[in-house]
Amino acid sequence: MRERIDIPIDFIPCDVEPIDTPNRYNLQITIGSYLFTLISYDLNDLDNRGSVKITSKSIIPDYDIEKTFFVYSSKSELGFWRLCAIEDFSRQLYKGEYDYVQQTFIHLDLQNFININIDIIPKESNHKSCTYIDKKLKTEIIEHANNTERILELDFNVKEFNDIYYNECFYKPGLKQCSDEPDLKTLSYISDYLKNNYEIISSNFKFNFNKNIEIQKDINLIVRGKIYECILRKNSSTTTYNNDIYLYYLSYSINIGDINEKNQFIPIFATDTNYNKITRFGLYYNYIMMYQYICKCLQYTIICERRGDRSYPRCSTDYSYIGSIYQNLFPFTIFKERTIKDIKRFKSIDEQTKEDVRNIKKLGLIPSQLIISNKSQKKQNVNWKSKYIKYKNKYMQLKNNM
Repeated sequence: MRERIDIPIDFIPCDVEPIDTPNRYNLQITIGSYLFTLISYDLNDLDNRGSVKITSKSIIPDYDIEKTFFVYSSKSELGFWRLCAIEDFSRQLYKGEYDYVQQTFIHLDLQNFININIDIIPKESNHKSCTYIDKKLKTEIIEHANNTERILELDFNVKEFNDIYYNECFYKPGLKQCSDEPDLKTLSYISDYLKNNYEIISSNFKFNFNKNIEIQKDINLIVRGKIYECILRKNSSTTTYNNDIYLYYLSYSINIGDINEKNQFIPIFATDTNYNKITRFGLYYNYIMMYQYICKCLQYTIICERRGDRSYPRCSTDYSYIGSIYQNLFPFTIFKERTIKDIKRFKSIDEQTKEDVRNIKKLGLIPSQLIISNKSQKKQNVNWKSKYIKYKNKYMQLKNNM
């Protein structure tokens, strides 16, 4: 039996929103087979990205060697936490050999624990987290992130993709990675692949996600959103990948500089039924290669303009907003269709209720306390649907007794 599919609660009236409660007793959480402890937080580390020092220890006897590592808040990924290491040659933050986003993406359960406790983590002013990390540990972290056993691959038909697009001038063959310039062809191909081969089993709320980050002097990135877990199940014989896909996505609004967008979607991570497993460095046990389908909202402007494309609005000297390219992807198109239908349905009920109020008031049959005040009820965030049904039933009783 299928679970119901939740429309993102940004879009429809809701009585009660889930509340994240910080653990005020200690800064430890057990996820999978590991106990993680939040040690310290340096807000200004890594050019004001901020970093958190964490230790992990296996809860399995005889495997309880403690590891220490750092995570940092990525500006281009709206403040999501990533495993921290610096490349020796380029001196840049290490993103991974195979997947620019997912390889070092911290498990969402650990991310949420950091976010809800960020104000009570002991403050530190000199982490230098990735710069002076022990060389042996850094090598271990990079090898850990690059472990190919973590990679799961869908059977994308790259030959078919190349046949469709490779004839175009200056077009490099193959599905594009997140580190390449934004590519709508890759996004469209993967979206169609998922739509044609998988069906939505459920889509459920997981966490609130709110960030306020300085990405440049006098320019802050403000994000208000919610993270959902969408389960996709194979419904086609043409694909050989049989496991369910656990697709995590963010429904959000963003304000940065002159950019103010609402009701946006972006996929943030994809894995399989091992979604609850975590590694000793806080990473997911597995991730599904999705190329540019899972990328970021803010791309480096220099990458956006590599082919002379200046269509993406700049939000700072370094970053351009590319979030618009994800809005017509599957499964978000399905959610939007259902949202529009629900909004129309609520509006229809609203108009009928207003007509009922007018009719009853004309007949003098309604006490003043039953008159619905739309404005006050919106402020109280009441459940409109149940109120409408209850009111219409009351009206019908009065009408039948006339």
